[in-house]
Amino acid sequence: MRQEFVEVRTENFVVTSSLDPEATLEFVRSLEYFHAGLRALLGLENEIVPLAPTPVYVFDDRSFGRPFAVRSQTSFLLDEVEAPVLVFRGGRDFAARATPELRQRFAQRMLRDRAPVERPLWFEEGVSQLARSMDETARGSRVGAIVPEFRQAVLGWKQGELVASLNRFDLSEETRPERVRFSARAWAIAHTLEFAGSPASATQTRLDAYRQALDASGPIQLERALAATGLDEEKLQKQIYKHLEVRRPKVRLVELRGFDVDRLKAVPLSRGESTARLGELALRIGKADLAEKAFELALKADPKNPRARLGRAVVAARAGQLDAVDATFRSLDLRPDAPAEYHAGAADAYLAVARASDSESARRGALAKARESYGHGVRGPTPSARSQLGMAQTFIELEGEDPREAIPWLDAARKTRPGSLELELWQARAEAGIGESRLARIRLRNVVSRTHDLDQEAEARALIDSLGLEER
Repeated sequence: MRQEFVEVRTENFVVTSSLDPEATLEFVRSLEYFHAGLRALLGLENEIVPLAPTPVYVFDDRSFGRPFAVRSQTSFLLDEVEAPVLVFRGGRDFAARATPELRQRFAQRMLRDRAPVERPLWFEEGVSQLARSMDETARGSRVGAIVPEFRQAVLGWKQGELVASLNRFDLSEETRPERVRFSARAWAIAHTLEFAGSPASATQTRLDAYRQALDASGPIQLERALAATGLDEEKLQKQIYKHLEVRRPKVRLVELRGFDVDRLKAVPLSRGESTARLGELALRIGKADLAEKAFELALKADPKNPRARLGRAVVAARAGQLDAVDATFRSLDLRPDAPAEYHAGAADAYLAVARASDSESARRGALAKARESYGHGVRGPTPSARSQLGMAQTFIELEGEDPREAIPWLDAARKTRPGSLELELWQARAEAGIGESRLARIRLRNVVSRTHDLDQEAEARALIDSLGLEER
């Protein structure tokens, strides 16, 4: 792990890159164009939401593509609670590495994080699928290109089921091919409302009108939202087929005005800092051995690096090496004004100690320290969803704690970052823990219906199965 890394910070992203500075800045420019195109597509151009910037890792062809691979994907998204994490492996070209699947998943998270209410299933799926075909140019981001396989699926399967997708709320029992067909139908509806026919007004597309009516009246008022577009279901279906049969439908160029890549700086990272960040990424993808190696190398380069010391403590705690955790915290002076992420890292280690400890007094002591450390991130005007979730976990994961105490913390975390489906899984665990199995099952089926993360889907299905076993 001797690759050199640089960091570029923007309002929206914190990029850790092994590309050279010039290539990194070019990558960041394309990334920001993509983000601007998404904001326009999602109707968020003028909305200011104080969210944590998205961590981004960019590896070039010479660096650690394989150790940090997930299912051999060239790029992937980790649905972390505080912010999604983007990882690009083995290339310099953003357009080539930003796969349609990654674009869709990032758009879905961005849409969910900024939605005042949870949108209907078709809307969330259809609008986020519009991002699949976005294209970055020298001037900005081009949106609206047709997704050929979706167009073919819709035109080759003409039936009333198309607009019936407006009223679907549960896909958890559908087969994979049927879910793909639903995605195609939802995309077709969204594309038609955004790009076909006359706009709802001089400043609104029909999709804008639908979104605003939906947010004003709530997700159950679907007929009212559709009426705001000037269409009924029959007219909408006819327009969809007419729109998709056009050979070259219009697209839109979204320019990012005022963005000057020359004002950005690619700052070299020290060996200790860059390697510690790689250790954090390894922890996120569940590779403890790789994380431990990275943290050890980081500490050789910089024995005082707080990321590496905290990361090593988390690895040691999860492995049951409690003496190593104690040694770390005896030598680590973590001040109250340290970044919330450092306190959350310390809390993660203490919580792992509490899980592993055989001594009741040691368990209680570690649990108290975990809550104290998470507490640093839940106060103030910008609370940390990660810390709020951590507080909830201290009541869910440990025997003898009351899961009812977790509910207020989960509610707070879901208000802080409503886009995270991971929080829905924890909410379901808490509901199951207090005997609300029906609510938990409904929530889990919703996660299965919305997620495109295979691990997340498998976890939700396993929880559903466990609830069924408990009832039997």
